[in-house]
Amino acid sequence: TVNTTIRVTNNSWLHMTNSSNLGYYDTVTNDTPASRQTIEIVVDGTSSISADVIFNIGRGTTATLSLEAGAKAYFFRPAIGLANADSHGYLNMATGSYLSASTLSIGVNGTASILGGQIVTSVLTTLSANSQLFLGSGSSITGASITAAGAASITVLGKGNPTDFETIEFADFTAVAKGVIISLDLAGYTGGDGDMTIIHATSVTNEGNITYTLTNNGEGVNVVFNWVNNVGGGKDLVASITGIPEPASMAAILGLLGLVAAVRRRR
Repeated sequence: TVNTTIRVTNNSWLHMTNSSNLGYYDTVTNDTPASRQTIEIVVDGTSSISADVIFNIGRGTTATLSLEAGAKAYFFRPAIGLANADSHGYLNMATGSYLSASTLSIGVNGTASILGGQIVTSVLTTLSANSQLFLGSGSSITGASITAAGAASITVLGKGNPTDFETIEFADFTAVAKGVIISLDLAGYTGGDGDMTIIHATSVTNEGNITYTLTNNGEGVNVVFNWVNNVGGGKDLVASITGIPEPASMAAILGLLGLVAAVRRRR
């Protein structure tokens, strides 16, 4: 396997004028070389990357575009992960990074991790079946509509307690078919009951096509998900979190209930 990393640093600008592929792909044989490649472009916080036409990330091989805090990307039609069994595309965006595009596509072999970054599209953002989107506190995908196919997976990364989380901003969101998954990852959850507004969307269509799940629920909390109308417009996805008492606390509660029952019997 060939591993290559390209770093764009020190106020540099990497620009592509024609359709470009990050990752080798032979358009004649429709195949990749025997020696599989992994390639990554890393853009630091002082620099930028842009493409005038189509920019495929992960066509034929594993490829990653990483935007560090402050980095900027200006694309026409970026595609993360195409329908090729030998390929996978990754987009990593740190807090304070920015990406603009006409249409952003996250394909069946695509994974995007937006950890506080901002994406703005002018036409459409599409999540294909089996694509994966990870969203951290304070992230946003705004501008044009967002559509998610069945089996597309959106994971929200919890942070601290419910009041620590900064709501993720969405444009109009449509769950095109049944099987769209929204999961709350509680690995970064530190405890506390309350309502966590995890997503605010300009509008939501086909809410019934969404399945809600929990991951890394080490605290064993109960979570109920509901879309509610926001007084300022749009809809909020609220995760109502209720902790499960520790065994000692539960024992104390049961003991108290037993005492109350005994007092009532005496009466």
